[in-house]
Amino acid sequence: MLSTNIKLALRNLNRYKTYSILNILGLAVGLALGIFVIIDISYSFGYDRFHSNWDRMYKLLAFIEQGEGKSFTNYQQSILTGEALKQEASEIESYNRHIYTSLYFKKDGFPFQESGIYSDENFFTTFNFGLLQGNATEILKQPDQIAVSERLAEKLFGDKPSIGQWVSVFVDNKQETFKISGIFKNVEHSNINFEFVLPLSFFISRNAWANSLNTASCEYVFTLKQNADVNQVNKKIRNYFQGKDNTVNKELFMQPLWEVKLYYYMNGQKHMNQLLIVLITGIIGGLILLISVFNFINMAIAMGIKRNKEAGIKKILGSTKLQIIAQFLTESIVISLIALFFAFIIAETFLPFFNNSAYVNLEIEYSNIGQMLLYIGFAVITGVIASLYPAFRFASASPVKVLKGISGNRQKIGFSRQGLIVFQFTITLLLTNWFIC
Repeated sequence: MLSTNIKLALRNLNRYKTYSILNILGLAVGLALGIFVIIDISYSFGYDRFHSNWDRMYKLLAFIEQGEGKSFTNYQQSILTGEALKQEASEIESYNRHIYTSLYFKKDGFPFQESGIYSDENFFTTFNFGLLQGNATEILKQPDQIAVSERLAEKLFGDKPSIGQWVSVFVDNKQETFKISGIFKNVEHSNINFEFVLPLSFFISRNAWANSLNTASCEYVFTLKQNADVNQVNKKIRNYFQGKDNTVNKELFMQPLWEVKLYYYMNGQKHMNQLLIVLITGIIGGLILLISVFNFINMAIAMGIKRNKEAGIKKILGSTKLQIIAQFLTESIVISLIALFFAFIIAETFLPFFNNSAYVNLEIEYSNIGQMLLYIGFAVITGVIASLYPAFRFASASPVKVLKGISGNRQKIGFSRQGLIVFQFTITLLLTNWFIC
C-alpha cells in the first residue's frame, strides 16, 4: 500500500506541476530556516564540548558586593586561589589558570599585534585544542617556550617549518625571544580564544605583585572528579574569602564552562545571554516555518477542491476513508522530503554569508546521523501537520454529493482558507513590526 501511495504521489506531482513546484519551493524556504535554527541552537549549546572532560569543567567567578543589594561578576582571581580551593573542596581534580594578554610580535622588522594567554603547563593536557605538533606535557615547561596557532605560525614563517624557531615578542615594552615548542589548530567554538600560549611561570617571574591572595589577575577552569556534585563544591567555596580578604565582600561560584556564552550573572542572578538570541531566532524561524505550513495547507485545500471528484470516485470504487487519508498524507510527506532536499541547497547557499556576518562557523553535519534523522523527522512531521486538515476534510466528503457537484463543505472550506490567510497575514505583520522596532 505504501509503495502504491508513493507512486500515486509522484504521478500527481508530475500531473500538477505548477502546484507541486510552488508547494515545494515555499516549504523549502521554511525548512531551510528550520535547518538554520537547528544548527544555530546546536552550535550555541556546543561551546567547549570538544574537550574530553567538558561535562566536568567549570569556570570560576566571584560575585563582588557593591552595596544596596547589588554586585558585579568578576572572572579574574588570584594566582593562589586555585590551590587554596583545591584544599577546601576534595571534589576538585585539577585546575588551569590563564591570563589574557595582547602582545606585539616582530617579523622582518615590522611589529604586529596578536591576542593570547599565559597559562599553566597543564593547558594542553586539560583542554583538547587540537595540538598538531609538540608534546602536550612539555610545551610550556620552560619559561622561554611558546605555542602558536596554525594561523600565527603561517603568518610568522609561511610554509617553512616553525617548530624550534625563535620569535621576537614585545613584553612590557621589552623585546623577548621565545622558542616555538608547539603548534595547535586555529581555535574555534570555545569560550577561551587565543592565538598563542606563553608559560604562566614567565608572567609570575616578571610580576611579583600577582603572587598575592588579594590580587585578581587570572581566570580559572576547574575540572571536578567523576560524579562530583558541583552544588556541594559551590557550598564549600562560596564564602572562602570571608576573613581572608577584608578589602572586598565576595562569594565564589562555579559555572559550567559550556554555558558561559549562554548565560551571564548580574547581582548574583542568572540571566540569558546568547541563549536569548537563540530563543528569538528560534521563534522567528518557527513563525516563518508556520507561514510556510499554512501556505502549504491553503494550496492543499485549493488542490483538494479540484480533486474532490477523484476522492468521490475512489470511495465509490471501495476505497476507505483511511486509505484516502493515507494517500493525502503520503503525497504531503513526499513533497516535504523533496522540499527538504532543496532546503539543504538553500541553507548551504546562504550559510557562508551568515557565517561571515555573524563571525561563526555553522555547518550542516551530514555525517551526524542523529542530526540528519532530526531534519528528516522535522520534514515528515511538517508534511503530516500540513496535510491533516485537508486530508480529513476531503476524505469525509459525501461521494454522491461530490459527483453531483454539490459540496456542503465548500462554504466551511472557504472560511477555513480565509482564516488561514488572516493568520498568515497576522504573523507577517508581527514579524515586520518586530524587525522595525
